[in-house]
Amino acid sequence: MEINEKIALENMGGKKSLLIAILSYALELEEERWSEIEDAYLHEDYERYEIKAHALKGAMGCIGLEDLSAFSYQQELACSLGKHDQVKTNHPQLKELYTQSHRCIERYLNKLNHETVQ
Repeated sequence: MEINEKIALENMGGKKSLLIAILSYALELEEERWSEIEDAYLHEDYERYEIKAHALKGAMGCIGLEDLSAFSYQQELACSLGKHDQVKTNHPQLKELYTQSHRCIERYLNKLNHETVQ
């Protein structure tokens, strides 16, 4: 999994400094954002889960994490169609993609920091 840097930079108006700031902020929100999704899931609050999946789809798509964005959309759509069994079945995969995506952000930022130092 990689950040689609082309898409991410297009969404940031070509400003790499803005992308770095947004990615750093995504890492800061990692635990809080997941807690909100998990809480909606555990309480079977599918309306709130749909809203959180929608927000995740947009945020991750904006920063070029297309796999997580697409999967979040699938969860959002399943909620809107009342396919709660599908949401339950796919929720662990959402968590896995979420975690992988945030580790990808860390690698990307570390790579940029390493390039800056050299």
